[in-house]
Amino acid sequence: MFNFHWNTFLHLTRKIHIHIGRRCQSTRSNETISNSASWSTMLMTAGFTCCFVSILDDKVVTYTMVSGSSMQPCLNPIGSKCNDRVLIDRSPKRNFKKLKRGELVIYRTTRNPDEVNIKRLVALEGDTVTTLGYKNRSVLVPTGHCWVEGDNHRFSDDSNVVGPVPLGLISGRATHIIYPPSRWESICRRFPHSRVKLNPCEEDTVSHLPDVICGIS
Repeated sequence: MFNFHWNTFLHLTRKIHIHIGRRCQSTRSNETISNSASWSTMLMTAGFTCCFVSILDDKVVTYTMVSGSSMQPCLNPIGSKCNDRVLIDRSPKRNFKKLKRGELVIYRTTRNPDEVNIKRLVALEGDTVTTLGYKNRSVLVPTGHCWVEGDNHRFSDDSNVVGPVPLGLISGRATHIIYPPSRWESICRRFPHSRVKLNPCEEDTVSHLPDVICGIS
């Protein structure tokens, strides 16, 4: 995933700007001063552009490459010659109420904050989940948490291993497959109807969704 080191770039820009300023002071040549000013303008423009891209990546939209088989057959299906790249909508990072059951979300794992996973959002707070191999057969998702699973659950490090995931760790949702070109498509919401009992305080928003297609073990 794109990760721009803005502080490093800003420090380098300042050093070059100071160097150019010293050159301007050491010569009376109008041509040199003009060229130095042009360089300074270009550097500042590049700086603002990179800053804008960094904010866009962190707050609005980005993309990432998906590795592994935990989301097969939805992502990286068997027989694909390269890993899928997916478009990430950052809006849930600012407003968790935008999250919908059945979507694919990316989040930092509870065991390693440097590791980012992509899984299907199966349940939200107040829902009751019949788990797949978790220490408790049934789990009521606590407030401020969610339950995430890989479609290919036998090869997935998800809530069935670590339990409910804090909503604060979610940094976006995957909306489209954008590469390879042969797989361009929007990502379909799917829901494991037989294993999740919705929060009785919420209206049913999943009955129309197709069931999850499980991966081949």
